Amino acid sequence: ANLKTPLIGVLIGGTNKKYRFTKENAERFASLLEEAVHDSGGSLAITPSRRTGEENLQIIESALSGQPADIWDGSGENPYFGILALADSLVVTGDSVNMVSEAVATGKPVHVFQPSGGSAKFSRFHLQLEQQGKTRPFTGQIEHWEYPGTDDMTLAAEAVENAWNAHKN
Repeated sequence: ANLKTPLIGVLIGGTNKKYRFTKENAERFASLLEEAVHDSGGSLAITPSRRTGEENLQIIESALSGQPADIWDGSGENPYFGILALADSLVVTGDSVNMVSEAVATGKPVHVFQPSGGSAKFSRFHLQLEQQGKTRPFTGQIEHWEYPGTDDMTLAAEAVENAWNAHKN
């Protein structure tokens, strides 16, 4: 409630089997977030994951000190779903298919920051979302655009119907 709009929701993942969220990534990411909040005139609502790493989180917190930002400190309930619901736009690290997919499901502009690494599978996933107009690379600028939502219920119903029909035959 104390953050001014536009509210930029930030979902930070971290190192996994395919990506490395390095100190250099954290510094670059923090610099881009600082640029985004400054240029937008808004504020940041940030939730890191366990994979972000304490050193990287300290880099981000230090770079954003004095900026209108709320960074979840790990105590109490994670504001992840609240951020998805209330943010005007989202910035997500590209190391997690789940985080990016959940952000896209909101229908809000989703900017993706790519940490070091990746794989062909992740590259195809990100390329497809960009080609569909659902995500854009995070460059420090917060853009606003609209894209058609996904009717997940219809997709699920069709998958069940197809599986049922295949089973009957």
